[in-house]
Formats: sequence, C-alpha cells, structure tokens
Amino acid sequence: MRQVFIDGKDRAWVVIKKKILSKRQLFLFLDFDGTLSPIVGHPSKARLSLRLYKQLLGLQKMSRVRLGFISGRLLKEVKNLIRIPGAFYAGNHGFELCGPSWRWSHPAHKMMKGFIRESKKVLRPIISKYPGSFLEDKRATLSIHYRKIQAHKTALFCREIKARLKTIKSFFKIRVIKGKKVIELMPRVLWHKGKALEKIIYQSRTKPGQTCYIYIGDDTTDEDAFCVINRKGGISIHVHDETRKTKARYTIRHQSEVKRLLNRITQAIT
Repeated sequence: MRQVFIDGKDRAWVVIKKKILSKRQLFLFLDFDGTLSPIVGHPSKARLSLRLYKQLLGLQKMSRVRLGFISGRLLKEVKNLIRIPGAFYAGNHGFELCGPSWRWSHPAHKMMKGFIRESKKVLRPIISKYPGSFLEDKRATLSIHYRKIQAHKTALFCREIKARLKTIKSFFKIRVIKGKKVIELMPRVLWHKGKALEKIIYQSRTKPGQTCYIYIGDDTTDEDAFCVINRKGGISIHVHDETRKTKARYTIRHQSEVKRLLNRITQAIT
C-alpha cells in the first residue's frame, strides 16, 4: 500500500495521475462519513462543507467525469446531505441505489422488517444502560452506535451486545460488521458496497476499457468496494486508520486531505 502525500510530488501521485489521464472518462466514488465529512459524535451533526460541495459540483459538470456516493446512511439522507444533481447514490451500504432516472432496492430489504423489530426489543435494555449509545433503524439495516458512551465502559458494552447478537443470529440470518464505534447489522446475503458499485457501473453504461474508476473510503464496509476497484484496475484510496489493515492500494493520512486530493484530480483533468 502506498501513501499519497498530498503536499509533495510523491511517486504514488505520479502513478495515480498517469492512470487518470490514460482513460477517456473518470468515475469517482466516495463514501460520506469519515471521507467527505469528519466522523462526529452523532450522525445528525455531519455536514458536507461548502468548499467540498463546490469541488464536487465542479467535477460533476465536467463532461468526462461521473460521480457516485456510497454510504451506510439511508439513501434519502445521503442524497439530502450531498445534493449533487445527476450523480449516482447508494444508501444502506448499497441496499438502496439510484441515479439519473433510475432507482433500485435489494429484495432482502423487505425481509429485514421482522428482524429489526425483534432486534430493537432485545437490544433496547442494553442501550438504556449505556447513555450515549443508540440504535439507528434504517429499514434495510440496523446500526448500533456507541461513540459517545464513556470510554471505560466500551469493552463491557461490546461484550453485552455481542452476547445478545448470538441470540438474535440463532433466529435470523444476519451479517454483523464492526465499524468505527458502530456495529452494523444487515441481511446475510451476497450483497455489499462492492456489489452496489458494480451495479452502478453497469447502469451507468461506462466502458471499463475507457474509464478510470476511483473509490475513496475509510471504514470496514468500504473494503468490498476497494476489492472491486482493484479488480477493474482502478484506484482504491483508504482514508488512513492505523488500527486496521486495508485492501486499498493507496492511502491518505486524514479526512481533511480529501479536499486537497480532489483538487489534484481536478487539476489533472483540466
């Protein structure tokens, strides 16, 4: 994995720039939380800065560029946060997709209703014990947030949640993914951000031989998308987190450097 040092003429950027310029089109995919917006105490406080919005809008207006946003948030929510017309969007870790004159949701979306209803009943007693934790019902998936609970209680909270999830998993087929101070519960089906990425690429009618695909993300759920981008010969960029390994080919040090990386990309294609 090569680190992209935004402030210098590093070798990694030379390779990235060459890949971008070698294709007629550029399809840029970005995660939202931790990538376009800093990680915040509560999801409702996340915002896309005006500067980043203008950068993205400028890219979207270029004839050779397409944009896609892939998030764990509800589709409606991520669209309202980003507001780039003509872009492709994926919500709920890819279980909800839309683009220009197109909308799709995974069939497993419907089977989650009963699971979420019962899971909330089982998990609420634990949530009530730990102030700062809460459940986020996203209809197709369920998120257990614990960023704001007291640090010394985090391990105990996770152990109690893990024990309850064993009970839930004995009745429902679910997939459990641990992210940054959040536990994601989703249908145990062969679907993830990587599959959503492939469906968007197909729907966009872009040609792999003529298109450079880039994906920028920061969390565990982005790893499947990194793998897809790597197979397509694209550019996978991880917003740096020293606590885990990543399948991304490149990394940047901090979320604040995403703006400068987008500047570099814009300058390279204009």
